[in-house]
Amino acid sequence: MSINTTYIIIAFMLSACCGLIMIPALLRFCQKRKLYDLPNIRKVHHTLVPRLGGTAFMPSMALSASIVIVVISLTGNNHKIVLSTWSLAMMLSAMIIYCVGVVDDIFGLDAKVKFTMQIIASAIIPFCGLWINNLYGLFGIHEIPAYVGMPLTVFLFVFIDNAFNLIDGIDGLAATLAILALLGFIYCFSPYNLIAYEVMIAGLIGILVSYLRYNLWGDAEKGNKIFMGDSGSLTLGFILAFLFVKAISVNPNVMPMSTRRVLIAYSLLIIPTYDVVRVVLHRLRWKMPIFDADKSHIHHKLMELGLSQHQALISILSLAITYIALNLIMYDWVGISLTCILLIDIVTYTIFQICISKRLHVQRTVDIILSIIALVIFWPAFLVIAWAIRHEDGLPVIYSQERIGLGGKPFYIYKFRSMKVDAEKDGPNLLEIAGDKRLTKVGAFLRSHHLDELPQLWNVLKGDMAFIGPRPERKYYIDQIMEHDNRYQMLYQIRPGVTSYATLYNGYTDTMEKMLRRLEFDLYYLEHRSWWFDAKILTKTFINIAFGKKF
Repeated sequence: MSINTTYIIIAFMLSACCGLIMIPALLRFCQKRKLYDLPNIRKVHHTLVPRLGGTAFMPSMALSASIVIVVISLTGNNHKIVLSTWSLAMMLSAMIIYCVGVVDDIFGLDAKVKFTMQIIASAIIPFCGLWINNLYGLFGIHEIPAYVGMPLTVFLFVFIDNAFNLIDGIDGLAATLAILALLGFIYCFSPYNLIAYEVMIAGLIGILVSYLRYNLWGDAEKGNKIFMGDSGSLTLGFILAFLFVKAISVNPNVMPMSTRRVLIAYSLLIIPTYDVVRVVLHRLRWKMPIFDADKSHIHHKLMELGLSQHQALISILSLAITYIALNLIMYDWVGISLTCILLIDIVTYTIFQICISKRLHVQRTVDIILSIIALVIFWPAFLVIAWAIRHEDGLPVIYSQERIGLGGKPFYIYKFRSMKVDAEKDGPNLLEIAGDKRLTKVGAFLRSHHLDELPQLWNVLKGDMAFIGPRPERKYYIDQIMEHDNRYQMLYQIRPGVTSYATLYNGYTDTMEKMLRRLEFDLYYLEHRSWWFDAKILTKTFINIAFGKKF
C-alpha cells in the first residue's frame, strides 16, 4: 500500500467517524426544534423527516482533510502542500454555498435568492484564476479566451450545483451518485500527486458513507432517518463542480492536457446534468416556472413505473456506471472522438427518457382498452339497470357527483342512482350500511353487488379515473380528513380508481376512523404500486364480486 493510499484511507475514516458522531446529534437537534422536511405532492416520503444531515458534510470533510494535510506537511518528504489562490477561493465559495444551504434548511430562502448567491460564489473562483481554458477539440474548439472561459465556468458551477440539488429526490440518490463521481475524481487526480485534493475527496466520501447509514437505512418511525437538505446537496454539487473544472482546466505545470481525463470527468456527472437539462426543457415546453419543483425527474418517472425507492436508486446508479464504462470503451477501444461520444450520450439518454415516458402511458392505454371492452360487454346490463331504476323511482337514472382527482382537480363521477332523488337535501351524509332509508330497493341491490359503479367505466375512458387507484372522495370529507392527517394530498399524485387496495381490506368508509384507516392503505399502495400489485387488486376485486363478498 502506497503512502498516498494510507493518507486517503485515514481521511476517509476520520470523516466517517465524525459523521457517526455529528449526524445523531443533528437528528436530536432537528427533533427538538421540529426542523422537518414536510411531505407534499411532489415528494415521495409520507412522514416527517429531519432535514439537516448535510450540515455535517463541510465540517467533517474540512476537519479530516486538515488533520491529514497537517500530518503530511510535518512528515511527508515527497509532498509539498501548496494552497493556490483558487484553492482558497474554493474554500470561501464553498463556505458561502454551505451557509446558504443551512439558512434555507432552517428558515427557508426564495429560489431566486439562492440562485443569485450561487452566481456570486461561483464567480469568485474564475476571478481568482481558475477557469475553463480549453475544450479539447469538442466541436473543433481547443483553446478559449478568458472572456469566454470565465462566464462558461460560472455557468457550469451553477448548473452542476443545481443539478445535484434537484436530483436529491429519493433516499440515497444524490449521495451515491456523488460517491461514484468522487471516486472517479480521485482516479483523475492520482497520477499527478495532488494529495491535498485526494484527502479532501476521501473526507467527503467518508461523511457521505456515514450519512447513508441514517438516510438509506434509517427508519423515520424510529427517529433515526435524516435527509441532507440543501446544506448537503448544494455543498456536494458545488464541490463536484469545482473538481470538474479543476480536472478539465489545462495547467501544464500540474496536470498536462488529457482528453481522456476530460471524458472521465464529464462521464461522472452525466445523470444529474442530463436530468436537469431535460427537466428545464420540460418546464419551458409546458410554460412552467423554471424554479418551481415538479415530479418530472428521472427518479419520479421510474417510481411511477412501479419501482420502489431502492429499486429506482439501483437503476439510476447502474445507468450512471454504464455510461462511464461505455464512454471509456468507445474512447479507448474504438477510438471515437469526444464530440461523437457526447452526441451518442445525448441521443441514448433521450431514447431512454422516451422509453420510460412511453411506459408511463401504458397503464392509461390499458385502462382505455379495458374500459371499451367492458362497456361493450355490459351495455345490456346498463339498459336493464336503467329500466329498473326508472321503473321504481323515476329519473334521473345516472347520478353524478363532484369528486377530487389527479392533481387535486375536481371531476364528476358517474354512478347508477341508488338513493332517492332528494337523498342529500340536508347536505352530505355518509351511507349507513344497514337500513339506510334513503336507499331504493333497486339501489340496495345495486350497492350490494357493486353494480352501481358500472358507469365509472366512462370516467375511466375519459381519463378522470383508472381501474386501480385510491377511491375518489368529496372535498367536503377531504377537508375533514386533512384536519386529522394532511398526508391525504399525497394521493393527488395518481388517478383515483374504480377499485383500490383500501377498498378490499377496509370496505365502505362510514366513519372518520375508517376514512383514516383507508388513508393508510392508500398511502401503502402509493408507495408499493406496481403492475403486479395492480393485477392482484383487480383479480381479487372480481373474485370478491363474483362470490358476493360485501366490501
